[in-house]
Amino acid sequence: MVQTKEDISAKNKIWRDANPDYMREWKNKQEDWKALKSAYNKKYYDSERGHRVSIINQWKKSGLIHNNYNALYNIYINTTECMVCDTPFKSRRDRHLDHCHQSNLYRNVLCHHCNCMDQWKKVLIP
Repeated sequence: MVQTKEDISAKNKIWRDANPDYMREWKNKQEDWKALKSAYNKKYYDSERGHRVSIINQWKKSGLIHNNYNALYNIYINTTECMVCDTPFKSRRDRHLDHCHQSNLYRNVLCHHCNCMDQWKKVLIP
């Protein structure tokens, strides 16, 4: 005999009503797991490997095309100042990888200001 959705729902409701402690414990375990997973993720993405994986995934998601992403990441990390205005990067978040939005190829490692203001293109790219 094939059970309908209504039959299954009624059967599940009877079981849940008979076992309220099970559902409460299950919800507590879920909250504990979420907290553990969140702490693990924070620790992983703060590590060097986690940061590399995260940055490369962002590049791929935005459509950046390159033959060797690990080599490009090494250039990105080891660059200490903007390739256009020669200003030292203030923080890890000030560094941006510029790419052409038509061909999706890598161009420069820029500071936030140069990445937002495309004035430098008029000077360097005819």
